[in-house]
Amino acid sequence: MTNRTDRADEGSVDGLIDCGRWTAAQKLVVALAACAFLAEGMAGQSMGLALPGLIRDWGLPRSAFASAVAWGLVGFAVGAFFGGIAGDRIGRRLLLVGALLLLGIATLWCGATHDVSQLLLARIVQGLGLGGSLPGATAVIAEFTPARRRSLAMAIGIAFLPIGGLIGGEMAAAVLPVSGWRWVFWWSGVVVLTLGCLTLLLPESPRFLAARPGRQDELRRIMLRIGHPIGDLAPSGLRMSPGASPFSAIFQHGCRRDTITLWVAFFFVMLVMYSMFSWLPTMLTGRGVSLADAGRAISALSSGGIFGGLISGVLTQRLGSRWSLTALALGALGSTVALGMIVGSSHVAIGPLAAALAILGGCVSGSQTTLYALGSHVYPPVMRSTGIGVAIAWGRIGAVLSSYSGVLSLDLGGPIAFFALIGLASLLAWAAAVAVSKQLRSTPA
Repeated sequence: MTNRTDRADEGSVDGLIDCGRWTAAQKLVVALAACAFLAEGMAGQSMGLALPGLIRDWGLPRSAFASAVAWGLVGFAVGAFFGGIAGDRIGRRLLLVGALLLLGIATLWCGATHDVSQLLLARIVQGLGLGGSLPGATAVIAEFTPARRRSLAMAIGIAFLPIGGLIGGEMAAAVLPVSGWRWVFWWSGVVVLTLGCLTLLLPESPRFLAARPGRQDELRRIMLRIGHPIGDLAPSGLRMSPGASPFSAIFQHGCRRDTITLWVAFFFVMLVMYSMFSWLPTMLTGRGVSLADAGRAISALSSGGIFGGLISGVLTQRLGSRWSLTALALGALGSTVALGMIVGSSHVAIGPLAAALAILGGCVSGSQTTLYALGSHVYPPVMRSTGIGVAIAWGRIGAVLSSYSGVLSLDLGGPIAFFALIGLASLLAWAAAVAVSKQLRSTPA
């Protein structure tokens, strides 16, 4: 069980960080934690970018790869679930570094496979690394940032996810026609391993250390390092009782409703995102679009996501999360209708396609950013990694479903049915997200 205070004591670690200035050292920590989102943006969509080349080289239909796509997302869900719990047990830093190194190795392995069964195994391990890294990264960003800047910091960190997608899409456009699909995985793997090594520079979260009496010297050193010396002040107003479980705590202390609604919202947002990344390149090439233009379409989706995530952070800070989510849902529905008309036409116009994908990417990424910020707001530090990790795991169940619902919608109704699925899922994600009771309120600039 937790002893929770809704308002941080200004003489505690929580109070010093929440109410104090946002120092340069804290901003650097946010940038380092954002490496996990950059890695997900590159490695997470590598399968979708490589899929048209795999279909061509191995001579198999796209449905033959549905299991490899799906089981990679199952690994993601398992990694997020247990990674979130581990983050509240062993610390955010160790979880983040280990998950990114595992992700890099598994991504390299994907490029060395020679049949679907090998690819499936590599994808499971890749998913474990992807899922395990995100709860730790989200908790680090939230816990090194003052409360009044948390939504913006989360938006900046998560903006690196579409930046990774943009880099991956441009890399695929250059690599696929010349070197083939294997190099999509290999280049991504090298970048992810480099990012994993960079996160070794991260300090442990002070709020994690504050709940562990045996690590108070380390806590004081880190607080001094980030510009908030604590001396003999109280470490924290939040503790986990001996033997208590962070997983059971996310259903207590008024968190039950918000836990369930966050799960539903993450489920449908990830169904939308992974349906697009997994099946859009294949759908476009099936409509006569070249491999290079399909890669650029994914880049447009990711480019929009960069700006959408940042804009959502500003909107949430100024207007609150409920209004931000509503505006993003309306934008997603409008762009989905436009995409159905563009891709369903006799000739796919690349310019309008890229513009509509940029808007959709911005709205979906903005919704995801707001959900991460909501999760960090709903759960206190002692169960934050667990709460966010389990919500991400539910999101990946939606991503797993996208592996089958995406190809099923394409086979049954083509682009119109596919984008109808995207629009319906976007609407359901919005309905669940605005039902969260502990919404983020507007804060002064």
